[in-house]
Amino acid sequence: MDADGDEHRIIEKAPVLTTVAFTSASPFPAELWIKVDTGLVVGGRVHIMFAAAVETTDGLRDMHMSVDDVVWL
Repeated sequence: MDADGDEHRIIEKAPVLTTVAFTSASPFPAELWIKVDTGLVVGGRVHIMFAAAVETTDGLRDMHMSVDDVVWL
C-alpha cells in the first residue's frame, strides 16, 4: 500500500526479494520486507525506488510510501 492508499502487487522469485527460505510447508501469507533506496522525505511521505530491478505488476519501479511503513536500517 503506497502513501496514497493505493494497493500494489509484486510478483518476483523469493531469492530476489529476501534471504528467507520459503518452502511448501511455510506459513502463508508471509510478511516480507523489500529492499529499496530512499529519496526525499516530505510531509510524512518518502520516495522509494525498488532495488534489484524489482517492479510492481503495473510496471512501477518507484512510489511514495508513508514514513511509518518504512523500516529504516
